[in-house]
Amino acid sequence: MRAIQSQHAQGQASARNRGVGAVRGDIVAFLDDDDRYKPNHFEALVAGLRGSGAAIGYTRAEAVWRKSSTAGASISGAARVPWFRYARALLLVRNACP
Repeated sequence: MRAIQSQHAQGQASARNRGVGAVRGDIVAFLDDDDRYKPNHFEALVAGLRGSGAAIGYTRAEAVWRKSSTAGASISGAARVPWFRYARALLLVRNACP
């Protein structure tokens, strides 16, 4: 696995195009700066792709939030977000995948 990081923000499309241009393998995965994979997520996704012969894969996502209260204490939580479910028709209109 190889990560590419830009020094200056140039937008998502530019970053993804740069990443695809640097690919030397047969699998590409995108991970934005405010996202992270859970342990073994990428390995499980690759195994699923290779085992099924699928050309593309998508898995469930969880939204995690953190905010500070007026007293300085932090409140955080996590939830599976229903609007991240796969829908082919929705992908034809907009990017519904985090």
